[in-house]
Amino acid sequence: MNYVIKTKIRSPNKQLLNTLELNTNIARFTYNWLLGASLKSKCSPKETRDVFRQLLKENKLFSTKNGEIYDEDFQELIRSTPSQITDMESDKLIQAFKTIKKTKVPKFKHKHKSKQSFTLNKKNDTNFKLDEEGTLKIVKIGIVKLNLGDLKVNLLNYDIKQITFTKSSYGWYISILIDLEDDYFLKKKKKKKIGIDWGVKAFASDSNGKQFKFKEFESYKNYIKLYKELKRLQSILSKKKHKNKEWKNSKKYKKLKEKVSYLHEKLTNKRKDFLHYVSKYYINKYGTIVIEDLKPRNMLKNHKLARVISEGMFYTWKVMLQYKSKFYGRELIIINPTNTSQTCNVCGTKLSKKLKLNQRIFKCSKCNHEEDRDINAAKNILKLAC
Repeated sequence: MNYVIKTKIRSPNKQLLNTLELNTNIARFTYNWLLGASLKSKCSPKETRDVFRQLLKENKLFSTKNGEIYDEDFQELIRSTPSQITDMESDKLIQAFKTIKKTKVPKFKHKHKSKQSFTLNKKNDTNFKLDEEGTLKIVKIGIVKLNLGDLKVNLLNYDIKQITFTKSSYGWYISILIDLEDDYFLKKKKKKKIGIDWGVKAFASDSNGKQFKFKEFESYKNYIKLYKELKRLQSILSKKKHKNKEWKNSKKYKKLKEKVSYLHEKLTNKRKDFLHYVSKYYINKYGTIVIEDLKPRNMLKNHKLARVISEGMFYTWKVMLQYKSKFYGRELIIINPTNTSQTCNVCGTKLSKKLKLNQRIFKCSKCNHEEDRDINAAKNILKLAC
């Protein structure tokens, strides 16, 4: 199975940082050129990739906007970067055309809005070389130092298939793709089954009556402090934008923008820590996990709960459960959640009137059974899978 190890690049030198920035910019330029050429010529990304390479060889690479040929120095700069970048950006564009709706087209990448990253795949044995000291040598990139002791898997025993460099507010990260044995993370089989309901008040409520709330998580107080600081900085940004439009070009604006992006990422990481904590609890304790197939996009239409739902990161947690259940040999069942919160788990009676969001207790009109609505829904979710 494919397994990705992501780790931060520790104390990179200026030369490596400049190389990573350059390759990121070239990757974005290549993607935008291929997209622009594909839309104009109505050719496939693979065909435009071949045209891109041929024009680059002949020093005739031109702008897709105005048709002007680029400087020879700029074309030489593109040739100095790894050739795998063109292949990977072409594959990304093919995937973008597949996933997007027929009436729309993929968006161009923006320097400040798009994710800053580039990917290299293994063409031959000389592309990536890792020694016992954790020094990773990459052709046309340089030397990246890794701390092998911090990794769960010993990289020296496996061939590296693909490498992705990503820039964030914390610094540069490297993601290494390897082919791992299917039974590497397998644990002892568990016979217990559990049904889990997602909610707003309690993030996860299971059929055994246990509930996980983000407010009760140990880092929640720090999370609130960071969130208040983020709101304060964002209000400063919005006020100054309207007063002085030229302020965007100042150094103070850039510093403030970096602080805002850093806080955004820190808050996201804290929420992810909570998701890992909850998913690990269920993976370690149960053999079969049953969850509901929620669609957060539809839930976000409720403007009063949009922020709480988006911060819940339900889809991210679903993905976590999917890959962790695969790694550790657990069974994950996803069911349709229709009427799970409106049906009594004891007698199966459906309520005549739908429960409102502020009604937290489910009371059956037939058997008078009373229970927390989320726990009742979790028991119904488990019944549907059995």
